[in-house]
Amino acid sequence: MKAILWDMDGTLLDSEPLWGRATHALARELGGPLPEEVRARTIGGSAPRTVGIIAEHLGLDLDAAARARAGERLFELFLEAARGGAELRPGVAGLLAEARAAGIPQVLVTNTVRRVAGVGIAAIGPGWFAGTVCGDEVPAGKPAPDPYLAGARIAGAAPGECLAVEDSPGGATAAVAAGCRTLYVPGPGVGPAPAGAGELAALTGRRDLAGVDLAALGELHRRLGGVEQ
Repeated sequence: MKAILWDMDGTLLDSEPLWGRATHALARELGGPLPEEVRARTIGGSAPRTVGIIAEHLGLDLDAAARARAGERLFELFLEAARGGAELRPGVAGLLAEARAAGIPQVLVTNTVRRVAGVGIAAIGPGWFAGTVCGDEVPAGKPAPDPYLAGARIAGAAPGECLAVEDSPGGATAAVAAGCRTLYVPGPGVGPAPAGAGELAALTGRRDLAGVDLAALGELHRRLGGVEQ
């Protein structure tokens, strides 16, 4: 394992509940409630994808301008929800510190646009990372491989030498498509690991990264080399 590529929302930062609040609020503004199983489909997705899922569920025919306005409103609602801050997910603080001490490059790879992601990056601390990749800085966001290909380039490693850590099916799909060995650490109610990714619970019996050290991550990277892509 020559590098670690971290997703942000729901993986490093316990911010998915904030995105959930913003998504539900946007749905209400657009005309109706959003069932939790529909909200789950938006996890890890871009703003256009989230707006599209809401519009489809509500039966709305939004033109491009209306979709763009809804996407901007989603960002506003998230930033309002984030004013109280968000905490790191269990176990990640120790792993960030261990990897930095060991000289292993770490890159944050998020689908969130830069002007909104900056809030989360500041909460985590940008000094942990060799670089950060945001969804508006690549040709296509997750589930396309572009963000993780960019992350591997920043880390100076081949994708297969990187361990990508993800909490969403779309994000894990992107990492696998990029050729990364992919550790899937989903939150409650999120779908199963996509093909090619290894789920933490299945590999270790753990639901989160609490108690997982850098040596264990390296071993998981080795084991994930045998997961069929």
